[in-house]
Amino acid sequence: MTRWLPRREASASPTQQSAPGPAILPDQDLSLGSAVKEQAPCPKTNTPHLDAMDLLEPGLNELSSPAQEPAAATEFVKVIRDENYWPKIRKVIEKGVDADGNRVKLWLDCVICKSPMLRFPLPTFPVRGEHPPELDLITVLFCGHVFHFGCMREWLRACKEGSPDNGPWILSCPGCRQPLLYRACGHSINLTMQSPSRPEEIDAKLPDLRDEGGKIPDRCADCQLIEINQTVEKLARLIWEHGGKDAHSEQERRRREMEYTEQLLRTSTLNYLQWAMGLNRW
Repeated sequence: MTRWLPRREASASPTQQSAPGPAILPDQDLSLGSAVKEQAPCPKTNTPHLDAMDLLEPGLNELSSPAQEPAAATEFVKVIRDENYWPKIRKVIEKGVDADGNRVKLWLDCVICKSPMLRFPLPTFPVRGEHPPELDLITVLFCGHVFHFGCMREWLRACKEGSPDNGPWILSCPGCRQPLLYRACGHSINLTMQSPSRPEEIDAKLPDLRDEGGKIPDRCADCQLIEINQTVEKLARLIWEHGGKDAHSEQERRRREMEYTEQLLRTSTLNYLQWAMGLNRW
């Protein structure tokens, strides 16, 4: 009868070398049922402090690092430096991009003094140790050109003084020579003061420009008020001539004249002031 030796009693030959791979223990059960029972546990069940949400969403530490994500394409930014026509500037401020969809920045200087006039978007923090420049007030003319308010005021003053040989110059835009005066009274138009730090609010305070249907009135506000008062005086004279005919005495006639005149002046002046304050005019 052949005698079978237990596996643990069998010894390998001195010259026999073990096959590569994991070592087999002497008492290890190699049956299929044992293999099913001894499946490797799920890594999640061995991880401490996991709840249901950890099984649904990856943790912060499991997200891919920035180094593993594809690098974003370099964004192209177009810088505009040579524009001082407000309708074009306004279009850039409203859209922020050019016709090709590229982001646009405004880096504009005043053409009179060559110093910074408008930056958009305005930097809110130092870049490489440089602080944003302090911008002076600007003005938008009837023709649409933009300058520093102070520079334009000095320009109009120089036009009034003119030269010794030719006398005063016509008050006009230094860029396109558009006349900047009221035809009937000859005074220069009002310069609107605008803040370059809030360029998106400029349009709400600006009258209609020349190329957008705007017009310069015949007279400035002061001369128009004088004209209204002169008209009121004429009406008062008519009242004095005809309104007191039924008065019983000279004293009564003069009292009525003064009362009517004061009422006309108050009404006309108040109406004009309300009109001038509510009207966005040049």
